[in-house]
Amino acid sequence: MDLCELTKELYSSWDEFCMKSDDAWFWHTTDWLDYSLALRPEHESKQMSFAVKNNNEIIAICPLIMNNLSGKNVFTYDNEVPGETPALKNTLPLRQKNKLYQVIFNHIDQLAKANNVHSCLMKINPIASAFTFLHGSRFQYNYLMRFGFFNTSLNTQIIDLSKSLEQLMFEMRESHRYDIKRGDAIYTTTIFDSNTITKEIFDQYREMHHKAAGRITRPLETFEMMYQMIKNKKAILCVTEHNQKTIGCAYVNTYKAGAFYSSSSDDPDVCTPVPVSHCIQWNIIKWLKNNGFVYYEIGLQQFSDQLYNHPSKKDISISKFKRGFGGMTMPRFSGERIYV
Repeated sequence: MDLCELTKELYSSWDEFCMKSDDAWFWHTTDWLDYSLALRPEHESKQMSFAVKNNNEIIAICPLIMNNLSGKNVFTYDNEVPGETPALKNTLPLRQKNKLYQVIFNHIDQLAKANNVHSCLMKINPIASAFTFLHGSRFQYNYLMRFGFFNTSLNTQIIDLSKSLEQLMFEMRESHRYDIKRGDAIYTTTIFDSNTITKEIFDQYREMHHKAAGRITRPLETFEMMYQMIKNKKAILCVTEHNQKTIGCAYVNTYKAGAFYSSSSDDPDVCTPVPVSHCIQWNIIKWLKNNGFVYYEIGLQQFSDQLYNHPSKKDISISKFKRGFGGMTMPRFSGERIYV
């Protein structure tokens, strides 16, 4: 077996492998790795990802980015956002997969030592594992603990889109159903995908994002990347209007048969007669289901203070709001390996 660092020459075969591996989701792809590298210039992000080849064929990949956080080198995607665990070739026998994991995590340890890395944060992707979680997947436990990681698992909410729209609506909180009905009566909500998105429409979202935050929070380059993700069928944009004025937007990443609610923004200067978010999420759910998606991860579930996670009252309230759309509260297995 050969270990190969991720270079531009490997991008095409890396992304092709991601499409074939059940372990991989969008966060494993070069699109997301490039986005993460551009996201926080102050973190001096460095590409450390690598692939494992056997007879010149990729049999595993390991996305890995090193950030400088408060003077410490950390393997993570952004601040305290865990990176992704390795993705392996589906057809490898279990015994070979276990040996391969050991090779990969040993190499991560070597990279950590060579680069004076303080810690490594990783998570097992919930959307990828959702497809097998209910069917006896071996990832019903946090296997990171086998490789020296402390358990830092949380939970997330995933909506099973294989159910009928009637069932999905029935499983929502009653107050959510009420606000969806009211919102649909007065708002116009449109989903823009690769066929319908325009730069003008996307810039409305970008400008609203800046306005809601009160400043430009990250490089404009990253917004251009997000726009290209929509153009390349890896995201959608939901826009809600009232009286022909945009009042709310939501950005959702899409890949294979899964989707992830990434970000949203609304106009802070507009007082809406009915909450906007309920209507946005319902229209996203309908679009995803009608376009063949199977699972929609609507977001992290934080219930209380943990030794390794300290949600604010707002965080806990947001989690409760997301649970109101129904779905399954599932483990988001993650871990932290501390080196120094």
